[in-house]
Amino acid sequence: DVHGSKKLPGVVNMAEIEVMVQCDVSSTCSYLEANLIRVKDVLTQTLVAQDREDLMSNDGKERLKTAIRDRVNNWLPHGKIKKVYFSRMIID
Repeated sequence: DVHGSKKLPGVVNMAEIEVMVQCDVSSTCSYLEANLIRVKDVLTQTLVAQDREDLMSNDGKERLKTAIRDRVNNWLPHGKIKKVYFSRMIID
């Protein structure tokens, strides 16, 4: 549930997104892989805050990529992700 949003009877909003990232150095990707549970949590928090209709537009997808990059980079103790890619996206 998102604060302030109205639930429609019988409507379930669901998104499944497979995310791939390009890292600045290989040790950054190694760190992400070693902390995958926490990375997934950061991604989920970022995705939940998105509006379904926004995800349907190309601009909205680009904003989500930027939000993911920024949130993960803020969480990383060292290194950075340079680029975020969606290899799969299902929105229902």
